[in-house]
Amino acid sequence: MKIDIKPMSANQCWQGRRFKTKEYKIWREQISWLLKDYPKKEPPYLIEVTFHTNQDLDNCLKSFLDSLQDAGIITNDRYVEKIVAVKQKCKRNEEFIEFEVKRNS
Repeated sequence: MKIDIKPMSANQCWQGRRFKTKEYKIWREQISWLLKDYPKKEPPYLIEVTFHTNQDLDNCLKSFLDSLQDAGIITNDRYVEKIVAVKQKCKRNEEFIEFEVKRNS
């Protein structure tokens, strides 16, 4: 389906300041450490990711993309041209992420 409308940025959707929670800051530090040895990639990017979770798929994407940028795997998430995202339901406390970052050609 094609929808002829200009996408709206997150800055246009929110009014006022947004603050990161303490838990989110800790999570970003942890995932950045776990990603430290993943090879850096050049834009444009194709990201394939499977979230093994019971959360909404869209709620997982932004924080994950930010973590790839924090870890230096991607230079900026604005250069992501394609995302293949999958959610696999799993048992509680057995959640994890599988992903691959490629150069989109």
